[in-house]
Amino acid sequence: MTQTHLPGFHARSIDAGERLYRYHVYLPPQYDAGEKWPVILFLHGAGEVGYDTVKPLGVGIGTAIMR
Repeated sequence: MTQTHLPGFHARSIDAGERLYRYHVYLPPQYDAGEKWPVILFLHGAGEVGYDTVKPLGVGIGTAIMR
């Protein structure tokens, strides 16, 4: 998988046995892979469940980041 360092949200996935988990990673405009960065993990509520990975971006911290 090719990793990009362009700013914004990037769809990712991980295969864990028989299950594929999809998620998004946000890279800020000033991101530099050579530096250490903090991680914020947003656990969405039951109303944002889905396999498209886009629904959780429309609530909570996703909308705050996009603004």
